[in-house]
Formats: sequence, structure tokens, C-alpha cells
Amino acid sequence: MNTIYLKNIKIIDPSSAWNGNKVNILIEDGIIKTISDNKTESFLASQVVQGDNLMVSKGWTDLRANFCDPGYEYKEDLVSGAEAAAYGGFTGVALLPETDPVLASKSAIEYILSKAANGIVDIYPLAAISSGKEEDNLTEMFDVHEAGAAGFSSGYSPVKDGGFLLRAMEYAGMTGLPLMVRPENLGISGKGQVNEGVVSVRLGLKGAPTIAEEADINTILHLCEYTGQPVHISCVSTKQGMEAIEKAHQAGLPVSADVCIHNLYYEEEDLGMFNTMLKLRPPLRTKKDRDYLREAVLKNDYICVVSDHRPQDEDKKKCEFELASYGAIGLQTLFSQMIGIYGADHIVQIAEILADRPAKTLKLENSGIKEGSYARLTVFDPDIKWILDPGTNKSRSENSPLWNEELTGKAIAVINKGKLKTLDNE
Repeated sequence: MNTIYLKNIKIIDPSSAWNGNKVNILIEDGIIKTISDNKTESFLASQVVQGDNLMVSKGWTDLRANFCDPGYEYKEDLVSGAEAAAYGGFTGVALLPETDPVLASKSAIEYILSKAANGIVDIYPLAAISSGKEEDNLTEMFDVHEAGAAGFSSGYSPVKDGGFLLRAMEYAGMTGLPLMVRPENLGISGKGQVNEGVVSVRLGLKGAPTIAEEADINTILHLCEYTGQPVHISCVSTKQGMEAIEKAHQAGLPVSADVCIHNLYYEEEDLGMFNTMLKLRPPLRTKKDRDYLREAVLKNDYICVVSDHRPQDEDKKKCEFELASYGAIGLQTLFSQMIGIYGADHIVQIAEILADRPAKTLKLENSGIKEGSYARLTVFDPDIKWILDPGTNKSRSENSPLWNEELTGKAIAVINKGKLKTLDNE
């Protein structure tokens, strides 16, 4: 019997009767056997986790990451990506279909699930909406659903054809799996590399106007209303776009959304003089956009925060800004960034954002921390200091804008599948 003992740990879970209390937790073969606030009581266990400022919540899930496997394993693979996820405190990760070949067949989905089966992190492959690079044919949605796909995603690209998206929404709706779409009208954004505005003029770079995102969001919402089918809008970066989603949700449309942590943490002025680590898609927007998104995340339980973990090799980032590739890694630093944005005083809301909202989006079972429940848990310290550097980074890539910066807040352990993985505090 595998036993895990969490000693003198504070539960952060509003759905638990023990929320806010320091307790001892005994886990046997993946099930929470005993929770006790008797400070004199102790348990015999094969593995023990203890510390002065430890907290535990339901396990965190990330809805948007790329592990580049198969096809681009020199950037990341399923093993290194899962390791980075675990060290970030995640017990589950939804993977984008940005692979070669794309995740659009039963065999591709089965490859992901088979290779990741023995790891402590649950992997949820998202199948591509289109079976090829062009929007000619829908993926065989029922086949990939049967193979174990957790949903459908347009990946890094928007769906350009409204008719194609309408059919995708209808078929995805019949499978019951979420459909995730990134909004951008490419005819408007063109070759813009940063947000259109003062910063793009100062840097002499082509700008991508916010209307490119807002226009596509309105199209998606109209199709959602027309079909009655749910849709998840990924990587919202503008105030007006979020306002449209909020209005639609209030009107009863089955819409949810997410915001990339970097769009929540930074704004366009942080680009400085051509910081390629902050060349992102969607681009960093204005402080006004960022601050509105921060408020929207706090007040709306259908808005998730994602890492948009996008590994790139060194040559793709250490070059001229115009030639640099988009994206940043973010799985290991997301929690620290949330602490930096909202502060440890909002730890209950942060845990809810990272655990409950993505689980609801993927329709995962996510029972509270109580006796008899399955133990899918994240143990963390919101005050610990650490640095992301070659010694702590678990990704194959190093394209993080937070490289070598001191961060506050870190996962200490993850528990899933009856296993415990303790994480070093370097």
C-alpha cells in the first residue's frame, strides 16, 4: 500500500469543510483516507510532506500548452513538458495540436496518451479542428473523441472561414467536447507584430490593431448564438473583446474564455527596446487592456488563465525582433505571476482559477478535499522565493521573459495517480 502523509498543511478549497484549517492528511492508494485537525495525531506513511507555510488545493490544470511532440522534440517533448508542468504545480495539461503531424487522427491521439500514461501529470490532447493545414476538411471528431481527445482547438491560428467554424461548432457540440478557438481577423491584423499604437510607432514595427481580435470575437459570438453550441475563446487580450464576451455570457450564451498569463502580467511598454522574449501572439496590449483583463478574471468564473507554454529554440529568440518567433514558456512561472498580480491575500481565488475553472471547461471530475475523494492535489508555498534559471528550469527551452528574475510563490509537491512528486526549492 502506498501511503502519503501531508503534515500540518492548510487546506485552500472553498468546497471543503476543512477550508482554511491546518490539518494532517493521510492518503492511501490515491484516496484521501483521513483528514484530522488533531495536532497531536500522527500517521505512519511511506512518504511525508511537511513545512512551515504549506498549503494544499485541488490539482491545477493548464488549458493551453505545446509540448511539440511529435515533430519538434528539440524544443520540448512529452517527458520534459510534463516535468515542467509538475514543477509548476500542474497535475493536468491540455496540449495544443501544434505538432507534426497535427493531432487530427485516432493514432495521433493514442500516441500522446500512450507516451504520457505513466507520468504523474494527466495529459489532455486537444485535436485540431481541421485535419490539414488548410480549412478543407473537418477532423473526424467522433473518431478522435473515441480515441481520447479532450477537446478541439484551432491552436495558434484563428479559424478564417465562418462557414467552416459553424460546422465545427455543430459537430463538436454533438461530441460534448469543448471547442477552443483563438480569435484574430488576419485580414485586419496583417503582418502586425506588436500592438498597434504608441509603442509600435516608437519601435518602428508593424502594428496589429485590437479591432482584429474584437471583430473575430463578435463573429464567433454570433455563430454561438446562431447554433446554440458552446465555444471557448482562447487568449483574449483586449478590453473590448472581453467586454463582448461578458455581455454575451450575461445574455445566456454558452461561452467561456481564457487569458494568457503574459497578457495578464505584462503590457506593451514592457517590450522596452525590442525584447524578443515578449514577442507574443496575441501581442501585449495597453495597460488599460491588461488591467481590465485582471479584473475580468477575478469576477468571472468562466474566464480561465493559461500558460500558453510555447517553447522556442535559442536561435528563434536571440535575433532581430522582426525575425524572432512568437511565444514564451510559462508553465513553471504561472503561479508566481498570479501571486505577483493579485498577491497572496487572494490565494483562495488563485487556487480556484487554477483548479476549478479549467476542470469545468474540460468537464473533468474535480471533487473537493474530503475523506474518500481521489487525491489530485497541489501543495504550494505562496511566499517562498526562487529563480528560474538553468538549475531550476525543466523545459528543453529557455525562452522566458522571467529568466534569472526572483519570483515569489512556488509549488512544493504534486499528488496524482496515487503518486507523490516533491519539487526542489532551488
